Amino acid sequence: MRKLAATLMMVTALGFGSSVVTTTTANASTWHKGTPKVLRGVWKYSLSGKWKDDVGPMFKLTKTTMKTYGRGSIQGKASYKALGHHKYQVKTKAEGKLPPLNFKFQYVGKNKMRMVGTGYSQLYKR
Repeated sequence: MRKLAATLMMVTALGFGSSVVTTTTANASTWHKGTPKVLRGVWKYSLSGKWKDDVGPMFKLTKTTMKTYGRGSIQGKASYKALGHHKYQVKTKAEGKLPPLNFKFQYVGKNKMRMVGTGYSQLYKR
């Protein structure tokens, strides 16, 4: 009887121990085709902060493409991945021989979006 109890305790301990040691990690941030629904539309940036006077760089995000306006116009098929709550990284493969462009956006509110990067943050409005 003691041998049976000891064997059952060993099997239980080994089974429990192996389930505690084994951890599964999942990478939920996968790349999706297109753009996030919440970011679709035309986004404008004001250089002076007076939104009616001047408009600087702009982004136009459709279901499948992203187009940038400003010092040059670049358009291409887009893909994105979620970085956190209302934070997205959008990349586009520009047409031609240009390298792919990567942008990080944070959706702030109904008509506001922030482009974030290392050391800067620009507010865009619809």
